[in-house]
Amino acid sequence: MTTKTTLRITASTLNDSLLIRCNLNEASSPVEINYRSEPRSEFVSTQWQCSNVRHSAQELADLGAKLLADACECLIDDLGEVEFERLSK
Repeated sequence: MTTKTTLRITASTLNDSLLIRCNLNEASSPVEINYRSEPRSEFVSTQWQCSNVRHSAQELADLGAKLLADACECLIDDLGEVEFERLSK
C-alpha cells in the first residue's frame, strides 16, 4: 500500500481551499487535486508528477497555490497569504 501526502491549501483572500496529494516517495506518482477540498470527494490527476515537485511537501504546496490561483483565474499574488496544512503522512 502506498501512502500519499495530502495537503490542504488555503488563501487569506478566499473562502475556499483545495486538496493536493502525491506519493512523495515515488518519482512517477501523479499529483492529484481536489477542488472541493473534501477528503472523501474525488481527486483528479494533473499533468504533474512527484518528480516535478522534487519529492517535497513544500514544493507540492507551492504547486497547489499555483493551481488554486489558476482555478480562481487570478494571479498567485492576489491570493494573499497562502498556507498549507498536512492532512496525511
